[in-house]
Parts: sequence; C-alpha cells; structure tokens
Amino acid sequence: MMRTVGQIQQLRVVIAVANAWNAIAIPAGAQDTCLGLELSTATMRVSNSNALNATTEGQPVLPAGVFLIEGEFSAGATIYVASSAPTVAILIYSLPT
Repeated sequence: MMRTVGQIQQLRVVIAVANAWNAIAIPAGAQDTCLGLELSTATMRVSNSNALNATTEGQPVLPAGVFLIEGEFSAGATIYVASSAPTVAILIYSLPT
C-alpha cells in the first residue's frame, strides 16, 4: 500500500558518555523511524528500558549500522540508546501529511 510521506524530521542527541543510556523521545505520528550514530566506528545498543546494562544488554547494532522501527507511532514513545564511544545519535522519521 502506498503512503504519502510528509516532512522528514531529524532529531540529534549528544551521547557524552560511552556505555550509558540516553533517552530519545519519538513523537506521536512518527513513521518509519531510523536511528544511527554520527561516529561510524562506534557500536550502539537500543532498548525500551534504561534499567538494563548498557554495555551488555539491549539490541546490539554493529558499527555504521542503523536501527529501524517500521510503522507509525500512534502515541509518543521513549527509547534508549547507548554507544561504545561519545558521539551523536541521529533519529530520522517522517510525519504524515
């Protein structure tokens, strides 16, 4: 099914400390969300809980990889990202027209 995509949005979150969870708020209505790191040599972990060990738990993503969430968020959500080195996390998503 074809969907009309509205504006593409970008949210940048500074990760100042390695292996520590950083909250990223995804707004209601966000579609086809993509999360990556600016530093292409760093690994990242993604979780919906910041109670996990950021060094060993959560969904691992290899260097230069991205984490995709398909579909639309009917309500806002918070995810957590940790990186193996200080960098910037970049969240890209579209909003419906």
